[in-house]
Amino acid sequence: GRVAMSLATLHPEQVRGTVALSAHPGLQSNIERRQRCIGDAAVARRLTAVSFADFLKAWYAAPLWSGFVERSPDVYASMLAKRLRARPKCASLALLGMSLGRQASCWKLASSHTFWYAYGGLDSKFTAVAAEIKRRSQAVAGVANGVSTCPRVCSVVSAGHAVVEECPREVANFLNQIAASLCGTSPLPRPPPLGSVVQIKAVWSEPLELALKAPLLLSRGDPMPRRSGILIVLQGVLSDVCAAGVGEVCPLPMFHQESLAQAEEQVNLVLKAWSQKPPAVPLELMRLNGAMGRWLAQSCPRGQELLPSVRSGLEMALLHLLGRVSGAPHLGAAAAAEHGLSCASHAGINALVAREEDLNGALGGVTVVKVKVGKDPAEDAKRVNTLANALQIQRGPSARLRLDANQAWSVDEAAAFINALSVQSVEMVEYLEEPVQWTAEGAESFLRSWEELAERTNNRIAFAVDESLTETALSTRHLEACRAPVVALVLKPALQGIEQTLKFAAWSLRHGAQPVVSSAFESGVALCHFAILAAVMSAPAQGTRASGVSACHGLGTFTRLAEDVLDPPFADLVDVHGCSGWGVSILRC
Repeated sequence: GRVAMSLATLHPEQVRGTVALSAHPGLQSNIERRQRCIGDAAVARRLTAVSFADFLKAWYAAPLWSGFVERSPDVYASMLAKRLRARPKCASLALLGMSLGRQASCWKLASSHTFWYAYGGLDSKFTAVAAEIKRRSQAVAGVANGVSTCPRVCSVVSAGHAVVEECPREVANFLNQIAASLCGTSPLPRPPPLGSVVQIKAVWSEPLELALKAPLLLSRGDPMPRRSGILIVLQGVLSDVCAAGVGEVCPLPMFHQESLAQAEEQVNLVLKAWSQKPPAVPLELMRLNGAMGRWLAQSCPRGQELLPSVRSGLEMALLHLLGRVSGAPHLGAAAAAEHGLSCASHAGINALVAREEDLNGALGGVTVVKVKVGKDPAEDAKRVNTLANALQIQRGPSARLRLDANQAWSVDEAAAFINALSVQSVEMVEYLEEPVQWTAEGAESFLRSWEELAERTNNRIAFAVDESLTETALSTRHLEACRAPVVALVLKPALQGIEQTLKFAAWSLRHGAQPVVSSAFESGVALCHFAILAAVMSAPAQGTRASGVSACHGLGTFTRLAEDVLDPPFADLVDVHGCSGWGVSILRC
């Protein structure tokens, strides 16, 4: 708030309107400012002298927060977890550098017709600030130049100082009113037509090495100590707008058929060709309606033979570049319109509990948890029952489980597992992925084993398709004929490509199943792309048959990364959204 008010005060010609949320327009006298600087310096020293967790607990217990900890324990836990990811030294410097005692007065701005203010009704200190803003603004006669008919001071009655965190919907409604009024008086520039072309100016790649918190034991292969890949950077220009797009090539050993060395060889071949003869890229590719695949086939050396991880990385970089130079409000907006979908503001995220793991404190706030099974059916059922009970205690009736057997069981073993699940577990399980082994007889025989399993277990739980759609001859045509309860398609953009993933998602929604985007331990670059893709498929514009599956996606692999190339890291973009659990705002991606 202080930064926004200072910017608007110093550069009013650059700002059409300013909205401050529980922020102070500035102290009135030099004595007040000096005292505030002294007080903030003492707080900064205390911040680095005690444990950061103890400091934050004392901070949020202060009268300013009006009983926030007791009133909204879930919201408080989410805020505390987010604050604990900060570095105490950086927080101390921020407190000193942006002290209210160092801020110039912004009261003239706060009294103007281009200023709006929202505060928590339970926050006595800022209720007084709001009253003073209202008193001063009343001196400004009416609404100048028809800027807005929206009230300039808004009290969010049931919130304290943490007005956004406690009442996000009310604050969003206030902001929407202001935005609608401002845009109504002076429409924003229209984006260029999709027939426009972006000229590539420079291309290059960077190596990617990420440390993991612990070696990863996947369902195939040896434990993986690190994650290695390549970042692709494309720079282009449209009219006088120059921007860059970034994509990630990160094949997962034993899942991708290609090795990192093979992927790197192909990336170098493509980028060398594009450096020598920079291609023109149509904005049309953003529709993801087949144009992207056709363009890559024509514009890449051996374009018909692109490796899956390379195709996905190139698609990411191209979409990022095209979205930035065109000023698109959402990188998935054109694709959503093309496929009859709408863009959600957030993408929900499920956590991942691998084999041999238990539910622990690191999953605080999560509502949907994916659990790897596929070993001894009785032991796996016992473990899932224990996890179900623990999760329901933590998250209540909104808690959900997703199970993944990775084609490890026979029909007999899968049936034994399902029948050993408790009633509580069955009520919480959204689906079981790939319950039985692939059969040499082909897709029809494979899905018949699913139908047999459903009959033998009285349809206790539903199923989801995952690797059989990517790694075998199974197609959506086969799924349409399947009588087993298939309620979700788990989609892997790093294996299928962005465009093909959206095609599968659109099919899934048309047939009443939930598409679920799944990551493969990539960095925050790919995770942001996947979150945007997930948001496009989370909210169908037209009604479809309900699947009963929550719109959460398999992006929880970020918890396994000890570092990230993204700044801030993807983990810092993830928040807890009340009973909905983990989620990421698409605008932050």
